[in-house]
Amino acid sequence: MLELRRFAIQYQTVTGWMIPLGYLVVGFMVGWLVSRLLVPRLRQVAFATPWRGDGAIVRAVGEFPTLWCVLIGAYFAVRHLPMTLPAMVVTGLSNAVFVVAAISVTIVASRIAVSATHYAAERSGTGRASATIFDSIVKLVVVCVGILLTLQSLGIAITPILTALGVGGLAVALALQDTLGNLFAGFQILASQHVRPGDYVKLSSGEEGYVRDITWRITTIEALTKVTSVVPNSKLAGAIVSNYYQPDTEIAVLVPLGVAFDSDLEKVERITNEVAKDVMLTVEGGVPEWEPLVRYNNFDSKEAAITFNAVLRTREFGEQFLVRHEFIKRLQKRYQAEGIRIPYPVQTVRLALPLDENETKH
Repeated sequence: MLELRRFAIQYQTVTGWMIPLGYLVVGFMVGWLVSRLLVPRLRQVAFATPWRGDGAIVRAVGEFPTLWCVLIGAYFAVRHLPMTLPAMVVTGLSNAVFVVAAISVTIVASRIAVSATHYAAERSGTGRASATIFDSIVKLVVVCVGILLTLQSLGIAITPILTALGVGGLAVALALQDTLGNLFAGFQILASQHVRPGDYVKLSSGEEGYVRDITWRITTIEALTKVTSVVPNSKLAGAIVSNYYQPDTEIAVLVPLGVAFDSDLEKVERITNEVAKDVMLTVEGGVPEWEPLVRYNNFDSKEAAITFNAVLRTREFGEQFLVRHEFIKRLQKRYQAEGIRIPYPVQTVRLALPLDENETKH
Protein backbone atom coordinates (compact mmCIF):
# COMPACT_ATOMS: atom_id res chain seq x y z
CA MET A 1 0.00 0.00 0.00
CA LEU A 2 2.86 2.35 0.81
CA GLU A 3 4.58 1.59 -2.48
CA LEU A 4 1.37 2.31 -4.37
CA ARG A 5 1.03 5.63 -2.62
CA ARG A 6 4.62 6.59 -3.49
CA PHE A 7 4.00 5.67 -7.10
CA ALA A 8 0.87 7.83 -7.18
CA ILE A 9 2.79 10.80 -5.77
CA GLN A 10 5.59 10.37 -8.30
CA TYR A 11 3.03 10.03 -11.10
CA GLN A 12 1.28 13.22 -10.03
CA THR A 13 4.62 15.02 -9.83
CA VAL A 14 5.63 13.92 -13.33
CA THR A 15 2.26 14.77 -14.85
CA GLY A 16 2.25 18.05 -12.95
CA TRP A 17 5.48 19.08 -14.68
CA MET A 18 4.41 17.80 -18.09
CA ILE A 19 1.71 20.43 -18.53
CA PRO A 20 3.99 23.44 -17.85
CA LEU A 21 6.69 21.95 -20.07
CA GLY A 22 4.05 21.42 -22.74
CA TYR A 23 3.08 25.08 -22.63
CA LEU A 24 6.75 26.09 -22.96
CA VAL A 25 7.28 23.77 -25.92
CA VAL A 26 4.14 25.03 -27.62
CA GLY A 27 5.27 28.63 -27.02
CA PHE A 28 8.66 27.92 -28.61
CA MET A 29 7.08 26.20 -31.59
CA VAL A 30 4.56 28.97 -32.20
CA GLY A 31 7.30 31.57 -31.84
CA TRP A 32 9.47 29.71 -34.37
CA LEU A 33 6.57 29.54 -36.84
CA VAL A 34 5.77 33.21 -36.34
CA SER A 35 9.39 34.24 -36.98
CA ARG A 36 9.66 32.01 -40.06
CA LEU A 37 6.27 32.56 -41.69
CA LEU A 38 4.24 35.42 -40.26
CA VAL A 39 6.89 38.09 -39.60
CA PRO A 40 8.44 38.03 -43.13
CA ARG A 41 4.99 38.20 -44.68
CA LEU A 42 4.02 41.17 -42.49
CA ARG A 43 7.23 42.96 -43.49
CA GLN A 44 6.49 42.50 -47.18
CA VAL A 45 2.96 43.83 -46.78
CA ALA A 46 4.04 46.75 -44.57
CA PHE A 47 6.83 47.93 -46.87
CA ALA A 48 4.59 47.64 -49.93
CA THR A 49 1.99 50.10 -48.63
CA PRO A 50 2.38 53.86 -49.24
CA TRP A 51 1.93 54.63 -45.53
CA ARG A 52 5.28 54.59 -43.73
CA GLY A 53 3.85 54.05 -40.27
CA ASP A 54 3.27 50.31 -40.66
CA GLY A 55 6.83 49.85 -41.88
CA ALA A 56 8.14 51.74 -38.84
CA ILE A 57 6.04 49.57 -36.53
CA VAL A 58 7.27 46.36 -38.14
CA ARG A 59 10.89 47.50 -37.86
CA ALA A 60 10.34 48.48 -34.22
CA VAL A 61 8.79 45.13 -33.34
CA GLY A 62 11.65 43.23 -35.00
CA GLU A 63 11.99 39.68 -33.66
CA PHE A 64 10.04 40.34 -30.48
CA PRO A 65 6.95 38.35 -31.64
CA THR A 66 8.99 35.18 -31.13
CA LEU A 67 9.84 36.24 -27.58
CA TRP A 68 6.24 37.19 -26.88
CA CYS A 69 5.00 33.79 -27.97
CA VAL A 70 7.51 32.15 -25.62
CA LEU A 71 6.44 34.48 -22.81
CA ILE A 72 2.78 33.59 -23.34
CA GLY A 73 3.71 29.93 -23.06
CA ALA A 74 5.76 30.70 -19.94
CA TYR A 75 2.82 32.58 -18.42
CA PHE A 76 0.48 29.59 -18.74
CA ALA A 77 3.29 27.29 -17.63
CA VAL A 78 3.70 29.23 -14.39
CA ARG A 79 -0.06 29.11 -13.78
CA HIS A 80 -0.01 25.31 -14.06
CA LEU A 81 3.06 24.59 -11.94
CA PRO A 82 2.69 21.81 -9.36
CA MET A 83 1.03 22.88 -6.14
CA THR A 84 3.94 21.45 -4.19
CA LEU A 85 6.18 24.38 -5.17
CA PRO A 86 6.46 27.22 -2.65
CA ALA A 87 4.27 30.23 -3.38
CA MET A 88 7.34 32.48 -3.30
CA VAL A 89 8.90 30.56 -6.20
CA VAL A 90 5.73 30.74 -8.28
CA THR A 91 5.36 34.47 -7.59
CA GLY A 92 9.00 35.08 -8.50
CA LEU A 93 8.67 33.23 -11.81
CA SER A 94 5.45 35.07 -12.62
CA ASN A 95 7.08 38.43 -11.89
CA ALA A 96 10.09 37.49 -14.00
CA VAL A 97 7.87 36.73 -16.99
CA PHE A 98 6.05 40.03 -16.50
CA VAL A 99 9.30 42.04 -16.23
CA VAL A 100 10.74 40.53 -19.41
CA ALA A 101 7.48 41.27 -21.26
CA ALA A 102 7.43 44.85 -19.91
CA ILE A 103 11.05 45.44 -20.98
CA SER A 104 10.37 44.20 -24.51
CA VAL A 105 7.24 46.34 -24.83
CA THR A 106 9.15 49.39 -23.55
CA ILE A 107 11.90 48.85 -26.14
CA VAL A 108 9.34 48.57 -28.93
CA ALA A 109 7.53 51.68 -27.70
CA SER A 110 10.80 53.67 -27.62
CA ARG A 111 11.61 52.59 -31.17
CA ILE A 112 8.18 53.61 -32.40
CA ALA A 113 8.47 56.96 -30.60
CA VAL A 114 11.87 57.63 -32.22
CA SER A 115 10.47 56.73 -35.64
CA ALA A 116 7.59 59.13 -35.02
CA THR A 117 10.15 61.84 -34.16
CA HIS A 118 11.97 61.26 -37.46
CA TYR A 119 8.68 61.30 -39.35
CA ALA A 120 7.68 64.57 -37.70
CA ALA A 121 11.06 66.10 -38.61
CA GLU A 122 10.60 65.11 -42.26
CA ARG A 123 7.00 66.35 -42.30
CA SER A 124 8.12 69.73 -40.99
CA GLY A 125 9.17 70.60 -44.55
CA THR A 126 12.84 71.15 -43.77
CA GLY A 127 13.94 67.90 -45.34
CA ARG A 128 16.33 67.35 -42.41
CA ALA A 129 16.74 64.32 -40.21
CA SER A 130 15.88 64.45 -36.56
CA ALA A 131 18.76 65.34 -34.22
CA THR A 132 20.15 62.72 -31.86
CA ILE A 133 19.24 64.90 -28.89
CA PHE A 134 15.54 64.35 -29.65
CA ASP A 135 16.07 60.60 -30.03
CA SER A 136 17.86 60.42 -26.69
CA ILE A 137 15.20 62.43 -24.86
CA VAL A 138 12.36 60.41 -26.37
CA LYS A 139 14.03 57.12 -25.45
CA LEU A 140 14.73 58.35 -21.92
CA VAL A 141 11.14 59.46 -21.37
CA VAL A 142 9.63 56.22 -22.71
CA VAL A 143 12.05 54.04 -20.71
CA CYS A 144 11.38 55.98 -17.49
CA VAL A 145 7.62 55.68 -17.96
CA GLY A 146 7.98 51.97 -18.71
CA ILE A 147 10.09 51.38 -15.58
CA LEU A 148 7.66 53.29 -13.35
CA LEU A 149 4.64 51.43 -14.73
CA THR A 150 6.41 48.10 -14.30
CA LEU A 151 7.31 48.86 -10.69
CA GLN A 152 3.77 49.98 -9.94
CA SER A 153 2.37 46.79 -11.52
CA LEU A 154 4.66 44.73 -9.30
CA GLY A 155 3.22 46.43 -6.24
CA ILE A 156 6.23 48.66 -5.56
CA ALA A 157 5.29 52.17 -4.49
CA ILE A 158 6.71 54.71 -6.93
CA THR A 159 5.82 57.84 -4.93
CA PRO A 160 8.93 57.62 -2.70
CA ILE A 161 11.03 57.06 -5.83
CA LEU A 162 9.63 60.17 -7.49
CA THR A 163 10.20 62.16 -4.30
CA ALA A 164 13.81 60.98 -4.10
CA LEU A 165 14.35 61.86 -7.74
CA GLY A 166 12.96 65.33 -7.15
CA VAL A 167 15.24 65.96 -4.18
CA GLY A 168 18.27 64.43 -5.88
CA GLY A 169 17.63 66.41 -9.05
CA LEU A 170 18.87 69.60 -7.38
CA ALA A 171 22.17 67.99 -6.42
CA VAL A 172 22.58 66.56 -9.92
CA ALA A 173 21.85 69.94 -11.48
CA LEU A 174 24.54 71.60 -9.36
CA ALA A 175 27.10 68.90 -10.15
CA LEU A 176 26.39 68.89 -13.89
CA GLN A 177 26.05 72.59 -14.66
CA ASP A 178 28.16 72.47 -17.83
CA THR A 179 26.43 69.34 -19.12
CA LEU A 180 22.97 70.76 -18.47
CA GLY A 181 24.05 74.06 -20.05
CA ASN A 182 24.99 72.21 -23.24
CA LEU A 183 21.75 70.23 -23.08
CA PHE A 184 19.52 73.29 -22.88
CA ALA A 185 21.68 75.08 -25.46
CA GLY A 186 21.01 72.18 -27.83
CA PHE A 187 17.28 72.56 -27.26
CA GLN A 188 17.56 76.29 -27.87
CA ILE A 189 19.43 75.76 -31.14
CA LEU A 190 16.88 73.28 -32.45
CA ALA A 191 13.88 75.25 -31.22
CA SER A 192 15.06 78.41 -32.96
CA GLN A 193 15.51 76.52 -36.26
CA HIS A 194 18.49 78.76 -37.08
CA VAL A 195 20.80 75.73 -37.27
CA ARG A 196 19.52 72.31 -38.24
CA PRO A 197 21.15 68.97 -39.05
CA GLY A 198 22.18 69.06 -42.71
CA ASP A 199 22.80 72.83 -42.90
CA TYR A 200 26.12 74.22 -44.09
CA VAL A 201 27.32 76.75 -41.54
CA LYS A 202 30.37 78.86 -40.78
CA LEU A 203 31.12 79.92 -37.21
CA SER A 204 32.79 83.13 -36.12
CA SER A 205 35.53 80.97 -34.58
CA GLY A 206 36.42 79.67 -38.06
CA GLU A 207 34.84 76.21 -38.16
CA GLU A 208 32.64 75.53 -41.17
CA GLY A 209 30.94 72.57 -42.76
CA TYR A 210 27.76 70.52 -42.72
CA VAL A 211 26.00 70.07 -39.39
CA ARG A 212 25.89 66.29 -39.09
CA ASP A 213 24.26 65.94 -35.70
CA ILE A 214 23.23 67.77 -32.55
CA THR A 215 23.45 65.59 -29.45
CA TRP A 216 22.69 66.38 -25.82
CA ARG A 217 26.20 67.81 -25.36
CA ILE A 218 27.95 68.56 -28.68
CA THR A 219 27.32 69.49 -32.30
CA THR A 220 29.41 67.77 -34.97
CA ILE A 221 30.35 69.78 -38.07
CA GLU A 222 31.89 68.01 -41.06
CA ALA A 223 33.95 70.16 -43.43
CA LEU A 224 34.18 69.56 -47.17
CA THR A 225 37.58 67.99 -46.53
CA LYS A 226 35.84 65.37 -44.33
CA VAL A 227 37.43 66.83 -41.20
CA THR A 228 34.94 66.77 -38.32
CA SER A 229 34.81 69.56 -35.75
CA VAL A 230 33.18 68.92 -32.37
CA VAL A 231 31.62 72.06 -30.93
CA PRO A 232 29.93 72.22 -27.49
CA ASN A 233 26.31 73.30 -27.83
CA SER A 234 26.84 76.27 -25.51
CA LYS A 235 29.68 77.55 -27.72
CA LEU A 236 27.55 77.18 -30.83
CA ALA A 237 24.63 78.98 -29.22
CA GLY A 238 26.89 81.93 -28.34
CA ALA A 239 28.75 82.10 -31.68
CA ILE A 240 28.01 84.23 -34.74
CA VAL A 241 26.83 81.69 -37.31
CA SER A 242 26.54 82.15 -41.07
CA ASN A 243 24.05 79.58 -42.37
CA TYR A 244 24.32 78.99 -46.12
CA TYR A 245 21.11 76.94 -46.13
CA GLN A 246 18.75 79.63 -44.86
CA PRO A 247 16.44 80.98 -46.04
CA ASP A 248 17.30 78.90 -49.12
CA THR A 249 19.99 76.40 -50.07
CA GLU A 250 20.75 78.20 -53.34
CA ILE A 251 23.68 80.61 -53.22
CA ALA A 252 25.12 83.20 -55.60
CA VAL A 253 28.60 82.48 -56.93
CA LEU A 254 30.71 85.58 -57.71
CA VAL A 255 33.63 85.02 -60.10
CA PRO A 256 35.99 88.07 -60.26
CA LEU A 257 37.33 88.76 -63.78
CA GLY A 258 39.21 91.42 -65.68
CA VAL A 259 39.72 92.47 -69.34
CA ALA A 260 42.02 94.92 -71.07
CA PHE A 261 41.20 98.66 -71.15
CA ASP A 262 40.62 98.64 -74.91
CA SER A 263 38.05 95.80 -74.80
CA ASP A 264 34.54 96.14 -76.20
CA LEU A 265 32.62 95.94 -72.91
CA GLU A 266 29.28 95.20 -74.60
CA LYS A 267 30.84 92.22 -76.34
CA VAL A 268 32.56 91.09 -73.14
CA GLU A 269 29.28 91.23 -71.26
CA ARG A 270 27.40 89.33 -73.95
CA ILE A 271 29.96 86.54 -74.32
CA THR A 272 30.40 86.16 -70.57
CA ASN A 273 26.63 85.84 -70.13
CA GLU A 274 26.42 83.27 -72.90
CA VAL A 275 29.12 81.10 -71.31
CA ALA A 276 27.58 81.50 -67.87
CA LYS A 277 24.13 80.51 -69.12
CA ASP A 278 25.57 77.44 -70.82
CA VAL A 279 27.23 76.45 -67.55
CA MET A 280 23.96 76.91 -65.67
CA LEU A 281 22.21 74.59 -68.12
CA THR A 282 24.80 71.86 -68.51
CA VAL A 283 26.87 71.62 -65.32
CA GLU A 284 25.56 69.63 -62.37
CA GLY A 285 24.68 71.95 -59.52
CA GLY A 286 23.80 74.94 -61.68
CA VAL A 287 20.37 76.57 -61.54
CA PRO A 288 19.00 76.46 -65.13
CA GLU A 289 16.39 79.18 -64.59
CA TRP A 290 18.93 81.64 -63.25
CA GLU A 291 19.88 84.52 -65.53
CA PRO A 292 23.62 85.21 -65.05
CA LEU A 293 24.76 88.77 -64.38
CA VAL A 294 27.86 90.78 -65.29
CA ARG A 295 28.64 93.84 -63.20
CA TYR A 296 31.65 96.08 -63.94
CA ASN A 297 33.14 97.67 -60.86
CA ASN A 298 36.56 99.28 -61.36
CA PHE A 299 39.40 100.56 -63.57
CA ASP A 300 42.31 98.78 -61.97
CA SER A 301 45.47 100.61 -63.03
CA LYS A 302 47.67 98.23 -61.09
CA GLU A 303 46.36 95.22 -62.96
CA ALA A 304 45.85 97.22 -66.19
CA ALA A 305 42.33 95.84 -66.41
CA ILE A 306 38.68 96.69 -66.15
CA THR A 307 37.49 94.41 -63.39
CA PHE A 308 34.01 92.94 -63.05
CA ASN A 309 32.12 90.08 -61.44
CA ALA A 310 30.17 87.33 -63.14
CA VAL A 311 27.29 86.22 -60.92
CA LEU A 312 26.21 82.58 -61.20
CA ARG A 313 24.01 80.47 -58.94
CA THR A 314 24.19 76.92 -57.55
CA ARG A 315 21.69 74.73 -55.76
CA GLU A 316 23.80 74.46 -52.60
CA PHE A 317 27.13 75.50 -51.16
CA GLY A 318 29.17 72.41 -52.03
CA GLU A 319 28.29 72.52 -55.74
CA GLN A 320 29.78 75.97 -56.39
CA PHE A 321 33.30 74.62 -56.92
CA LEU A 322 32.45 72.49 -59.96
CA VAL A 323 30.36 75.31 -61.45
CA ARG A 324 33.17 77.84 -60.95
CA HIS A 325 35.71 75.36 -62.38
CA GLU A 326 33.75 74.73 -65.59
CA PHE A 327 32.88 78.40 -66.03
CA ILE A 328 36.52 79.54 -65.91
CA LYS A 329 37.61 76.82 -68.33
CA ARG A 330 34.92 77.59 -70.89
CA LEU A 331 35.23 81.35 -70.52
CA GLN A 332 39.00 81.33 -71.11
CA LYS A 333 38.55 79.24 -74.25
CA ARG A 334 35.77 81.51 -75.52
CA TYR A 335 37.77 84.69 -74.81
CA GLN A 336 40.67 83.31 -76.84
CA ALA A 337 38.36 82.51 -79.76
CA GLU A 338 36.76 85.98 -79.64
CA GLY A 339 40.05 87.86 -79.26
CA ILE A 340 39.22 89.24 -75.83
CA ARG A 341 42.44 89.87 -73.97
CA ILE A 342 42.93 89.23 -70.28
CA PRO A 343 45.87 91.52 -69.38
CA TYR A 344 48.88 90.53 -67.36
CA PRO A 345 49.72 92.60 -64.28
CA VAL A 346 51.91 95.57 -65.21
CA GLN A 347 54.64 96.95 -62.97
CA THR A 348 56.96 99.87 -63.84
CA VAL A 349 60.50 99.59 -62.53
CA ARG A 350 62.78 102.67 -62.59
CA LEU A 351 66.56 102.18 -62.19
CA ALA A 352 68.84 105.05 -61.09
CA LEU A 353 72.12 104.62 -63.08
CA PRO A 354 75.36 106.19 -61.64
CA LEU A 355 77.09 108.92 -63.75
CA ASP A 356 80.56 108.16 -65.21
CA GLU A 357 83.67 110.09 -64.03
CA ASN A 358 83.89 112.46 -67.02
CA GLU A 359 80.30 113.60 -66.64
CA THR A 360 80.98 114.11 -62.96
CA LYS A 361 83.98 116.44 -63.63
CA HIS A 362 82.03 118.59 -66.07
